[in-house]
Amino acid sequence: MAVIAIDVDLTVCAIDKLWWEWLCNVTNTLKPFPTEDVEYDLSNYFRKELGLNARDGLDFFRQEGVYDFAEPVTGCVEAIKELSEAGNTIIFVSAIKGNHHKSKYFFLNRHFGEHMDAFIATKEKNYVKCDVLIDDRNMFLNKVDCLKIKYVTKYTQCEELNPEPLTHVIDDWSKIPNLISSLRRWSII
Repeated sequence: MAVIAIDVDLTVCAIDKLWWEWLCNVTNTLKPFPTEDVEYDLSNYFRKELGLNARDGLDFFRQEGVYDFAEPVTGCVEAIKELSEAGNTIIFVSAIKGNHHKSKYFFLNRHFGEHMDAFIATKEKNYVKCDVLIDDRNMFLNKVDCLKIKYVTKYTQCEELNPEPLTHVIDDWSKIPNLISSLRRWSII
């Protein structure tokens, strides 16, 4: 069975709309959420307003309860349950900013509970021992030597994805369990 490391923000947690709402509230502006070529750092859309209010757009992630009202990405709960029940070890790995460690952990526990074997808080995902990394960011996928599954989002990347070693690009969580199962049958993982 495989050890599967899974990123949290945007990969299994749809935190972006909550961040956008927070940015609108703290800057007292009402802007429509962008739909194409969306910058990963949503605070870039509020630079002027944040500066006028002497606010840091990343303060959203420094709040203690930031993940309390977040929702899982469509299909990920069922897919991760299937991966876990197939005997895989599920490790969530994510960067932590400020005081939101407990909130992120409780989000994961609330939605994945018995299917979560571990939660590792680090931005250095390449040091996590795993057979598979599922992430939405090329910069993290490019640093690992295991099987890489890029979960596609609408957000821009700061670097191109290196397809080596073996990389799969998927935009639908329901396809991931079958992919991992077929790779196991071929002894790739």
